Amino acid sequence: MTNPLKSLLICTISTLFLSMTWVAQAEDPAPGGDASNDGAPMADTGSDPRILPDLEQERLSALANSQLPDTETLWLETAHESFLGLYKPANRPVALGAVLLLHHDRTSADWPGAITTLRRGLPDQGWHTLSLALPDEPEYIPPRIDDVVLNAVPDSDDNGEQTQASQENGTESDPTDANKDQLADHYEQISARIEAGLNQLLQQQPEVILIVGQGSGAYWALRYSVDQQQQQPLIPVMLEAMEPVTPTEPNLSELVEKLQRPTLDLYYSGLDQQASLMAAKQRRDSAKRHAVANYRSIRLPAKPGDWSQLDRRLLGLMRGQLPKLVVLANQAKATQQADESMEQTTKQRMPGS
Repeated sequence: MTNPLKSLLICTISTLFLSMTWVAQAEDPAPGGDASNDGAPMADTGSDPRILPDLEQERLSALANSQLPDTETLWLETAHESFLGLYKPANRPVALGAVLLLHHDRTSADWPGAITTLRRGLPDQGWHTLSLALPDEPEYIPPRIDDVVLNAVPDSDDNGEQTQASQENGTESDPTDANKDQLADHYEQISARIEAGLNQLLQQQPEVILIVGQGSGAYWALRYSVDQQQQQPLIPVMLEAMEPVTPTEPNLSELVEKLQRPTLDLYYSGLDQQASLMAAKQRRDSAKRHAVANYRSIRLPAKPGDWSQLDRRLLGLMRGQLPKLVVLANQAKATQQADESMEQTTKQRMPGS
């Protein structure tokens, strides 16, 4: 055998021997010896707790640290978490009221565009503003098409009767049920944050509170307003309203049918806004069919090209529309009180009452 071949064979055998020796030592350490005693690291058994970074809290902390001195950063509390709120007081001795701002999903409480425009611009018009940080929507996993088709076709035996397997398939939960449950928890989390924000604003004793949402934030603002309209006399304002990515009920048109408060629905025009225009028309038609009073749907010009600047046109519209909403709300409240008083007087005059 030549020297090169002999050397290669010796190296191969040596490497194999060392590998086997290392594996044996790893699996069967020397008796009586503790790896921690001679300085060697202990094997990771998976029982050690690992503290993972909270990405949401890191983002909120960075957002809070980036604010100018004219913004008050608040860490609000719910029963299960703390979250960020950005507060600016009204720039006048007596405020017109307060505005609670809800941003679109996957954005922030100071997202450039409409949210920053309203958060920073409305105080000059006499409104306190509080912009809340909302949690990101859970990831939506749509059902596979083949699963839907298979679930729709029952299995049958030779006699044409449904088999036990198909009966079990019929009782299985829909593939979207898990997503609906996640969104229900998501709404509860958002509702808790809204309530914490309202409690903070109520400390200023405002005459009226408006809840303004953009994008999916408009859906949550409207849904909360409808659910709580008997307890919380909020005035909802929707801007570029859209429903969450995960299918949920009720949808925006169904929520509009239940409105009992003056509502402002703002949507942008433009060549790229056809879906938004159609959705706004559906909401408007739904309000007409159900005789929803004081529902105002207004079409805005196309979005400004420079999204980093304040939208002066949006602020100009708000200057005129928000006080009108307050007047309508006060009139509706006075009418309701008069009706209740008349009903009470009628009951008292009835024989036997």
